[in-house]
Amino acid sequence: LAAKNIFLSGRVIGDKITVLKEPAQKAFPAMIRSLCFLPEQVRQRISYFLEDNLPASIVGTYQALLIGSRAGLSEEIQEQFKATGTMHLLAISGLHIGLLALMVGTIIGWLLKRSEQLLLHTHVPTLTLFAILPILFGYSFIAGMNTPVQRALIMTIILFSAFILRRQHSLPHLLAAAALLVLVHNPSTLFTASFQLSFSAVTSIILFLPKILPSFTTDRAEKKARAKEQNWLIRLWQGFLIPALLVSLAATAGTLPFMLVHFHRFSLIGPIMNLLVEPFLCFWALPWGLAALPCLVLAPDLAVILLKIGGLGIQAGQWCIAIGAALPWASVWTITPTIFETIFYGLLMLLWVLSANMEKFRKITRSGIIIGGLLLGLHFTWGLFFTKTSALSRVSYLDVGQGTSSLLEPADGHRILIDGGGNKNSRVNIGERIIAPYLWRQRIWRLDQAVITHPHRDHFNGMDFILARFRPKQLFINGDSRIEGNYQEI
Repeated sequence: LAAKNIFLSGRVIGDKITVLKEPAQKAFPAMIRSLCFLPEQVRQRISYFLEDNLPASIVGTYQALLIGSRAGLSEEIQEQFKATGTMHLLAISGLHIGLLALMVGTIIGWLLKRSEQLLLHTHVPTLTLFAILPILFGYSFIAGMNTPVQRALIMTIILFSAFILRRQHSLPHLLAAAALLVLVHNPSTLFTASFQLSFSAVTSIILFLPKILPSFTTDRAEKKARAKEQNWLIRLWQGFLIPALLVSLAATAGTLPFMLVHFHRFSLIGPIMNLLVEPFLCFWALPWGLAALPCLVLAPDLAVILLKIGGLGIQAGQWCIAIGAALPWASVWTITPTIFETIFYGLLMLLWVLSANMEKFRKITRSGIIIGGLLLGLHFTWGLFFTKTSALSRVSYLDVGQGTSSLLEPADGHRILIDGGGNKNSRVNIGERIIAPYLWRQRIWRLDQAVITHPHRDHFNGMDFILARFRPKQLFINGDSRIEGNYQEI
């Protein structure tokens, strides 16, 4: 909240709200103020249009894809996306901005090329890029202009500048320039999950892909010659499926430590699920949805048709993630890696990239990477196999709002959690949001004992998540069946 300049929060009880009339203002400031609120008004109008004209099962996903709002997504669907490692597909990112730029650029470029004068006296591709920019700015404001949207817009502008200056092949420099501009605008963005995940994913793709996919750097003429000798199935496998899978694997490898730091989980089926779901959401539903946006005012009926066509992709994507999330071990919850483990992991990945250029020492280097990886894995999972003792006992009291939650750590290494917490009508799972992250930051994989002192919700809320993830050896409960349904929620 402080990072967003919010220093006070509150709540309104009841439904009686008094609307205060604002003092009369001059026309010019009022006009500026109305323009400032225009993007949000357009955003709300799109949201209401989707709610009024589409089935409830796809509205939330469409709102996330088009305007970056996840308010309409049910907890169940969000959990399915998280469990399958596809949650990033619902965030407005460079892929969304890039698809919009491609669609608009194709139309504008085709129109400009109809003019003989422009073809003779100007560079039409450059004019097209300049014409696309206002549309991208407008869509970014409609999408909320939050940090991921700002980052995607900045990277797109830098990429356009590189094309205009004929420097588009210098990808590391473009990425560094985008990171610099984002951090100049807001230095604290460096510590956010979205910045770390986005730039680590793109960096790993740029570094790893030429090493693991030699055809990525193959000459175009050579690619065409090979393609003529192969049937369409082989071309599909080698030209799309393998590169897409390797891109997903490279991005997963690059973002792994940051995923564990911020979310304490990663999906074992993420690369495969991205390969399955991304075409439905990003290359089918999203283009149809973007095409429908201009029609909301000009031709609402046409917009509904386009959205429903795109909705078929959303339904297919949600069907895939529902099956994937139901698989055992679809995702794994882990403790928080230390700074040492994160840096050591990064050094191993960098050494692997550099080893491709060290033919004489490649075997030694790869052996060192394997040994280092095993040692890192052992250090990370040490708490699963060995009990950590201490000279002192320790008691930690967790801020769960209403109620009390305490962690006891006797000197013999046992871990005992007493109660969950939160108010009766809390929409937040205290176990998932507060208690479990604290335990993971303390490098606790399992609990020895859990205690629920009595069946009031401010004492057992969140314990369902804790029992499922930390699997205590013993559970002590107050068996009083007279209060609040006797633990019905767990």
